[in-house]
Amino acid sequence: MPQDLEKERQLEGLPQLAKEDQIGANSLSNPSSEDPISRSQLFGHLDNDDFTTEKPGNDMPEQLKELHPYGQILSVNDVESCLKLEESVFPPNQACSREKFLYRLGTCGELALGLFTSSNTTSLPKEAPTASTAHAPDSASPARKGILLAQLVATKTSNTFVRDEDMMLPPPEQSNVVNAAPGSEVAHQGHNEAGRTLAVHSLAVLPAYQRLGLGTTLMKAYVQRMLESDVADRISILTYESLVPFYKKLGFEEIGKSDVTYGGGDWINMVLEFERVRPQSDDE
Repeated sequence: MPQDLEKERQLEGLPQLAKEDQIGANSLSNPSSEDPISRSQLFGHLDNDDFTTEKPGNDMPEQLKELHPYGQILSVNDVESCLKLEESVFPPNQACSREKFLYRLGTCGELALGLFTSSNTTSLPKEAPTASTAHAPDSASPARKGILLAQLVATKTSNTFVRDEDMMLPPPEQSNVVNAAPGSEVAHQGHNEAGRTLAVHSLAVLPAYQRLGLGTTLMKAYVQRMLESDVADRISILTYESLVPFYKKLGFEEIGKSDVTYGGGDWINMVLEFERVRPQSDDE
């Protein structure tokens, strides 16, 4: 489920993300160098109205100057950090379980993105529960760990909108059904590789790092990555009525009430169709 990101600052630009193996030792030991998402990339797109500036370079929040956030694909190595983040944001009846994180990141981790900081765990400006479960992407700098700040976790489905079965773990008898076709008599549970809809299960930012635009950054970067990879036709998400305006600003369309009962129900279906936001080529 998406957390309440309505109060986050809006970003105009879209920073690039990188896989973990693209994060070199130099960027971890010296974060001011070529980070996958450098602070200039991340904060260079902030609206001018977001911060009062006296001179160039002072328009980023002071508490993030030393974070040097970068993005990378999530894997099963990140499960404990994902769980910590999830539990710090969502109520127990909505938070993803360890078992589901293991399944989703192990089955289709390429559909999940995280926003990390490579800061030393003793120099974080704010509380980060995920610091205790962070690991060092670079063995040459064991003290500098990749600390998870925000996450977006998804699977694929053949449904246009997220349904209860999309959030379930597949039963043992479904283990050989990798590509369930649309229109199948038996509802496919869990990830469906043949699906063309990305079902977002978790969009969350650590409480202490909210209202800094990190969730918006992550979603915009995710949209760009999925557009470029052409793995799906749309993104579908369940949200609350109060968050509909927020997601509309990100390009999502309100579809109406969902019949999903997970987490108590009362969800709104929202969908971002890639066809509506895909850049047109010159010959089209």
